[in-house]
Amino acid sequence: MAENTNMINDLNNLKTEIEESKIELQNAKGKKEALMEQLEENFEVSSVEEAEKRVKKLKKQIEELEIEIEEKYNKLKKEYNF
Repeated sequence: MAENTNMINDLNNLKTEIEESKIELQNAKGKKEALMEQLEENFEVSSVEEAEKRVKKLKKQIEELEIEIEEKYNKLKKEYNF
């Protein structure tokens, strides 16, 4: 009889854990949806993959601009001897 009580308690505990996990999953899904909406609204991308591509493209543009700035700075430095 005690075994049945323990088994029932274990099953009730598992049921409670499952219900809590379902709630956590729904909360996580809601947060994900909100973040995806924010991503689309603020950056005009509709997926994480698209955002990663955009970041990669922007990093490349930054690198190119840094090189261009450095080259122009060095040219000015040479022209005006400073």
